[in-house]
Amino acid sequence: FNAGTCNAEHIIIDQAYEIGLFPETAMLATSDWPYRSDEYWDLHGEIGSGIYIVTAYHKDMALTPAGQWFYDRYLEEYGEAPTYSSYNGFGDALILAMAAKDAGTAEDYDAIVSALENNSFEFWAGEVTFPQGEGALWHQWTPPVLITQYTDAFQTQDDAELVYTYNYTPPEEQAEAEMPAEGEPVYVGALLPLSEPGAPQAGQLILRGIELAAEYVNTELGGSVDGRPVAIAFRSERSPRAL
Repeated sequence: FNAGTCNAEHIIIDQAYEIGLFPETAMLATSDWPYRSDEYWDLHGEIGSGIYIVTAYHKDMALTPAGQWFYDRYLEEYGEAPTYSSYNGFGDALILAMAAKDAGTAEDYDAIVSALENNSFEFWAGEVTFPQGEGALWHQWTPPVLITQYTDAFQTQDDAELVYTYNYTPPEEQAEAEMPAEGEPVYVGALLPLSEPGAPQAGQLILRGIELAAEYVNTELGGSVDGRPVAIAFRSERSPRAL
């Protein structure tokens, strides 16, 4: 398992190759950081092929209507397919906005928590609930689990071979889009790794997803609480000021 973060994840690959461990011994990246393919192949070249990748998305998976909207809009905006980080940023912000809408308030946090506990929410991959389970299962939803592999050098996430997947059935029909949101914004806050020594590239990918979630709620779902639009308030982990 390669569970490194930031620079460590790349050092592990190079050192494992230098001592003859990789690729003779299979290596599994415990998140989808190799999907930042420009960075990955620039650093490792052909020695990076063969790595297995744990993720929750592959291009051959069916998406929910919200997930399909996000994929299409992201591709239009950025000219590349979203990674899992961006999908999750989108999904998390979408859930918070819809929970506030169900609660009828953006200020009563207890009411929002109750809405999260007692409703299901459309995610980019299926429906999400927050059950009151025991121990580590408290408020936990299990996302799809997939394993892919770069079978050749300089592949992208869309080229990666799908080795294992947990499947699901998304809704078949998309509801009609509601009127665009109006009024005082409902703010969704995010603390992101936008500067070193964090992972600024990952932070930017998450932010892309969060921003498009706000656009989706405002243009396709008629807003959050009382039809009010969602706005994003974020800052870097290293900076005390709002960005």
